[in-house]
Amino acid sequence: MFTKVIAGRDGSHESEAAADWAAEHSGGAPLTLVHAIGGKPTGSEYLQASGERSAERTRLMDAAERLRASHPELRVETETVHGSAIDALGERLAPDVLVVVGGPDHRRTTRWTLGSRLAGRHDGGTVAVIPETPATERRVAVVAGVDGSQASLAAVDVAAEEADRLGAPLELVHAAPGRGEPRRGGVHAVLPRLGQPRPARTRRRRRS
Repeated sequence: MFTKVIAGRDGSHESEAAADWAAEHSGGAPLTLVHAIGGKPTGSEYLQASGERSAERTRLMDAAERLRASHPELRVETETVHGSAIDALGERLAPDVLVVVGGPDHRRTTRWTLGSRLAGRHDGGTVAVIPETPATERRVAVVAGVDGSQASLAAVDVAAEEADRLGAPLELVHAAPGRGEPRRGGVHAVLPRLGQPRPARTRRRRRS
């Protein structure tokens, strides 16, 4: 389905869970771990080699080695870039690319998380947001946002597969831009795509 999988990583437990999920569900596509460290390039080879970028690069390479050890058949690459995570990952969105990020840290979450901002980009790509869930807990549901785009249809396919794997309900959400009936290509338009019956919920949200 995808020719490349990209996982955003910042060293948090949430991003580690996202990288693990991406490696497990790459489907044979190469995986790239991307860490955005902020700021701008200094232009000095010495500072880049001995400063923050070098330390972050080392940690990123260690994470890649861990994934290669647990998934020897998987091609894992790394990128350490300057700038924000939203820009670094947003530039890599494409129809044939799956971008995977960790779920929000609920101790410091905001309304607009990295995953929601990436998924909401016009003409973007498919984004998977992976919560850090302890092995002893069962996820309540797998949620997919639907707007009729090819990226959202690909997201439904990924979400349906994950819901089947977890034995969890699949929840499809369509955010309507205003009052009135939702445009064609929303939740009910993709239900036939799911094929075999499964526990499913549909939900429509209004955006102001």
